[in-house]
Amino acid sequence: MKLRVLGLRLMLAAALAVVALFACGLFPHYPGVLLAQFHSPVVAWVFTTGLWLAVAAFATAAVVAWRLLDVIDRAQAFSAAAVGGLRRLKWAVIGIAAGLALLLPQIYQVADATDAPGLMVIGLAIVALPLMVAVFLAVLTRLWLMALGYKQAAAEAGAAG
Repeated sequence: MKLRVLGLRLMLAAALAVVALFACGLFPHYPGVLLAQFHSPVVAWVFTTGLWLAVAAFATAAVVAWRLLDVIDRAQAFSAAAVGGLRRLKWAVIGIAAGLALLLPQIYQVADATDAPGLMVIGLAIVALPLMVAVFLAVLTRLWLMALGYKQAAAEAGAAG
């Protein structure tokens, strides 16, 4: 189990490093490029804000996931700490979706300018993916709560019997 948790931690660190590289290397250049091409400062800054919000939410999700891996490493997967971590992770993923939703006005401008309506569908799909993950996390949290309740009921029955 420790090896799997280590592998997950390595993948989480690698994903966070890639996102940080994009955030530090590419994202600062976007407002200027978008202003020069599309001449819409509001949409350019909304796009940039969405990128940074998505990065911040991803970093938050990475920290929460790391803490969940700590809980799993301590063999406390079915505990109140794990349920709280799942809830926080769900809200971080919703934050990613909100940040990505702020990209849609710029994606619409690009799709309109290049006459590529499929680009808007791709943008909507990119926003829908974290929302599906958030729904999955909400269901998982509910299942975890039920399992935790069964675990506590079994412990009480064992102590009473």
